Amino acid sequence: MVANSGSFKPGHAKLGGKKIGSQHQKTIELKEFLVGLRSDPEYHVSARRRVLAGKAPHIETLMIRDELGDPTQSHKVDVTFAWQNS
Repeated sequence: MVANSGSFKPGHAKLGGKKIGSQHQKTIELKEFLVGLRSDPEYHVSARRRVLAGKAPHIETLMIRDELGDPTQSHKVDVTFAWQNS
């Protein structure tokens, strides 16, 4: 590939673009929508109806996580090796 005057040159200063850590506009809009939805009394009535009818198990899961936190998974394993018995 032949380099031209527009090719990337190592060590150049960053010009333009989105700042590191800043969110995309769509992400901001989605968060605003979800916050509005969560505080909408009409949505609460609708969500309650769906949960009680068993048609929104994902909402139940999210509500439980919101109230109780993420469950931790742990398994107790009891292992005895053959060389420990002798």
